[in-house]
Amino acid sequence: MSSPNRDEALIQICRKQFVPYSYTVKEFYNYWLWYYMWNEKDISYNTYMTYRNIILNYIDPALGTISLPSLKRKDLLQVLLRIPSPTVRKHACAIVSSSMQVARDKNYISCNIAMKITAEVNRLKRAEEQQLMDTYSARKRTVKVYSAAQLNCLQNICRQEEPSLYLPMLLATATGLRISELRALKYENIDFLNKCASIETQLGRTKDADPDKNYHSMQFQEKKLKTINSRRKIVLPDYVLTEILLERQRYEHNRATEPDFCDLGYVCCRKNGMPYGQNFYKKPYHRLLKKYNFPKIDWRKLRNSNATILANEKVSMKAISKNLGHSSPDFTNTVYVEHQPLVYDLSRQMEEYVLLYGLLPESPAKRSSKVNAFPDDSAYMKYFSDKI
Repeated sequence: MSSPNRDEALIQICRKQFVPYSYTVKEFYNYWLWYYMWNEKDISYNTYMTYRNIILNYIDPALGTISLPSLKRKDLLQVLLRIPSPTVRKHACAIVSSSMQVARDKNYISCNIAMKITAEVNRLKRAEEQQLMDTYSARKRTVKVYSAAQLNCLQNICRQEEPSLYLPMLLATATGLRISELRALKYENIDFLNKCASIETQLGRTKDADPDKNYHSMQFQEKKLKTINSRRKIVLPDYVLTEILLERQRYEHNRATEPDFCDLGYVCCRKNGMPYGQNFYKKPYHRLLKKYNFPKIDWRKLRNSNATILANEKVSMKAISKNLGHSSPDFTNTVYVEHQPLVYDLSRQMEEYVLLYGLLPESPAKRSSKVNAFPDDSAYMKYFSDKI
């Protein structure tokens, strides 16, 4: 009685699919590159080095230990689709197509699993890129930014209701600073004479940070900036400088009166001189949005609002990009600026609307400490529908 293995081998021989011995993928590519391509096909040195680097960097790490007869087409596709460079991916597809045909010709595998694999990789890559674009476009459509009028109103309300959040909000909206950058800003970084600030570091968690420690460990969490371009100088408007000077007065008062004050020089800090935690803004910021029915836009999008307002004021994209610490104006324009296809000039109607509903006082003399909530959307739409 014949064994199952013998019968299976006989069937494979009849079908010309029998593999008498097997290599690992790494062993096979060592043979294919050196003995077959270099010695038999006599490829150039540059081609040899190109193939060698692709095999060492992409194929061997992912597939090297797999038995060659056990290799599947999906394994090859996964490796090829992970290659970021189109040029390298093209060479890799050529390597796989050629090598798998050699393996089949020499009976190392039962069938060529790389037939027309280049076309399939290109098709899958196009589908993958299209999906990413669709996802980004959908996300982009949901991204909102505040208008200049909304930011102005939000800041006025914040100054009265959440005074500790006012300066951080000014820095975020007027200069586009990241939350980690404004937390790390120190008075030594401010050039009052030239009305600018040097952004040199950020605050964040280090690998050895212990969440159970008290806030005194915060001074050791200063980190390098996100990118080289993040190291920059930003212009500070006069109203921001004025608020920084007022904050400095509060800082000096706390230094003289607080027994456990830590004189670290942070502009945005707690009463004891320690810098704010990374989520310090969330609760007061969301309270304001909810209480006064503002659109729920994430704090991080204040940078987007800053970029969009500057772009609408015809500031060059290069200047906006540099101010935000980006490496490319194209990135700033694509990701940070909200483009509106049509913008109506409603400044006169907006002024009438604001005065009608008492959102802002008519003159400084009539300024009240009471903050009025926004009317609902129906009142807004009814008022402006008659004006356009």
